[in-house]
Amino acid sequence: AVITYPSSGGYVAYRYRLDAARRAVELEITGSGQVCECHVLLPEGANGVRAVSEGGAEIPCVDSQVEGSRYADFAVTLPGPRTVRIEPLA
Repeated sequence: AVITYPSSGGYVAYRYRLDAARRAVELEITGSGQVCECHVLLPEGANGVRAVSEGGAEIPCVDSQVEGSRYADFAVTLPGPRTVRIEPLA
């Protein structure tokens, strides 16, 4: 998906992939800004976040909940592309 801001020429683009067998999420992110603040929906049944990483390096993350849905909240620097792996708690 691509989100554009015509008045400024800014954009953010991402690709979300779910590894159903491992219940992990891979997120590719790029954009025109300096930082992307991410709020990513975790797979159904996840009890929080085990780890968020890029290329094996851990990214600080907080898990949050909105009603019955759990999210991973973290930031990555741009421009990208950046590939982030999110591993939820079972």
